[in-house]
Amino acid sequence: MIVDILADGRRLSDQELQDPLRALAGAGLVEITSASPYAMVAQSLSSASEALESVIGRQQEVAERIHAGNTESALDGLREVLTTWQLVRDVIERGGAVLETDFSGLHLPGIDAARPVETATAALSSVLSNLMDGLTREDWSQVGDVMAYDLDALAKDWRTILRALAEHVASSGGPPGSGGYP
Repeated sequence: MIVDILADGRRLSDQELQDPLRALAGAGLVEITSASPYAMVAQSLSSASEALESVIGRQQEVAERIHAGNTESALDGLREVLTTWQLVRDVIERGGAVLETDFSGLHLPGIDAARPVETATAALSSVLSNLMDGLTREDWSQVGDVMAYDLDALAKDWRTILRALAEHVASSGGPPGSGGYP
């Protein structure tokens, strides 16, 4: 993966990258910096795990506000929580696309479930559906319970899965044919 291009020591702008042949015309020295896609995906998975670490407390705070009847003040926190869960989903999908693999079918060392990503994804979809149902019906008790219990348990599971997946990707990394992904 190319992460940086320098022409005669000057970093090309995003606009110049739209027409690289023109931007590089006349350059005496072109330097291209690349990064291992495995390292980038592993780092993204680790970062997503860290984001879940912080969302656990936020979910509890939102649940407490909802249970106390402060639904208005809980909504901003709820948006933050849902944004973090969207990040997790995006990291899984995009990371898999970059490495041309489907993470959902992997068995990860140290995790009992045969297909932990698939299992956790199905559980997350179900819990988020329950959350949306509660929001639609304005059943704040249901929303608070989903935040306090269901999403809390899932965040802890996903945190572990993301760490194991990051370690798996980092240890499997390499060009095709070198023991990495096909």
